[in-house]
Amino acid sequence: MAFKRISVRFRDVYLDKNNARHEPVDTEPEAVEHLVRVERADRLALDIAGRGMSPLENIGVIPNPDRKGTFIAVEGNRRLCALKLLADPAKSPTNALRIRLEEAKKKNGGPDPNVEVIYFDTEAEADQWVALRHQGEQDGVGTRKWKAKQKTRHSNKIGKVSPNAQAVKLLEYAKEQGLVTKDNADAIAATTVTRYLSNPIVRHTLGLTGLNSLEIDVPVEQFHVVVKRFLHDALPNKDGSTPPVNSRSNADARKRYAKSLVKANVAPSVRVDPRDPASTPNRPPSKPRPSDPDSRSTVIDKDFIFKFSDKILARVYRELRAIDTQEFSFAGAYLLRAFIEQLAKVYVSKHVPGTPSTKLHLLLAACEKHLKADPALLAAHGGSSHRVENFLKPLTKMANDANSSVSPDSLGGWVHGSAIPTRAEINRRWDAIEKNMAELAKRI
Repeated sequence: MAFKRISVRFRDVYLDKNNARHEPVDTEPEAVEHLVRVERADRLALDIAGRGMSPLENIGVIPNPDRKGTFIAVEGNRRLCALKLLADPAKSPTNALRIRLEEAKKKNGGPDPNVEVIYFDTEAEADQWVALRHQGEQDGVGTRKWKAKQKTRHSNKIGKVSPNAQAVKLLEYAKEQGLVTKDNADAIAATTVTRYLSNPIVRHTLGLTGLNSLEIDVPVEQFHVVVKRFLHDALPNKDGSTPPVNSRSNADARKRYAKSLVKANVAPSVRVDPRDPASTPNRPPSKPRPSDPDSRSTVIDKDFIFKFSDKILARVYRELRAIDTQEFSFAGAYLLRAFIEQLAKVYVSKHVPGTPSTKLHLLLAACEKHLKADPALLAAHGGSSHRVENFLKPLTKMANDANSSVSPDSLGGWVHGSAIPTRAEINRRWDAIEKNMAELAKRI
């Protein structure tokens, strides 16, 4: 059972051609090809290029019976493959990967030629430790993988935003408020809750205003009612049947679920100022800024001034500037989407003629592509294409992310009555895209 830590040149360590990750192969290049194609060793190589080998993991080796002074890896073949690719990108199974590795090597330098390994005399001596690492939990003896909630707690601990952060916060809050028992909260999959909360219509129906926090724009008591129902619907059924809130739902099913909450009179019926600490769970008070969209009576800010030759666009623009969204938020939502759509149509007809689709997200994609190549916009950002891409992120989200709060789907949710917006919601979404809309407007 003896083993020891030694430092060796990793070029003297050979990949195991009988490794459990693949069928037995005859040559090391065959093993490399499989580890890249199936086991994503290419991604690991690029990661190691950027931050080095994990200090929490070691490669395990045994003596190579065919070549004195060399070794065979019995543990860590992916890591060894990654090191070999970084040291010699010509070993890449594809030309595209070779180029990426050469760039990474040029930028970060090659890996240290020496690597610390765990040396075993025989494969049998190594096997108990290899099995412990790779054969599951083994009744608690092996490695227990983190579940979504545990991953999120770790992300919170180190100040990193987890994709399940909002779901875990909601489950923890529901337990604290007695809306769900601890056992039931533990039984609900955070990933399933995340799947629903990622839909802007579902979030609006529950009263949540953002993606990562529990900021709400509904009375707390109404929020509690709808959250209690939502989490109850997410509980696994004892008979094995599919619950109303489930992991196999698609976007349409999640929208239908949101509508069912409205139809059942469970969804909040009142909207309030989300800045009010008395109406928002776990949120300190904040002071409104002079430019705070919550206090603006119109969607478009007074500084957004343009003249349009297109008659329809000009008419929608004038009415959108004039309408009071405090009193007419639903009409304001209609006009906002109409303005964006007509603006995109006019821009495309002028700059990207022949664009076949009339779907708004495709029109916006054509606008985004044209703006990225615009010399004037590039010059305005110091000639940096990276800065242009950052500047155009709102437009990119509108075109490509259906779950974005400014996507055509989200705006369409207002127009088709799936959700009734508040003045603050409309104004905030306009503020998020205003600079990109201005770039479209000044070019037509």
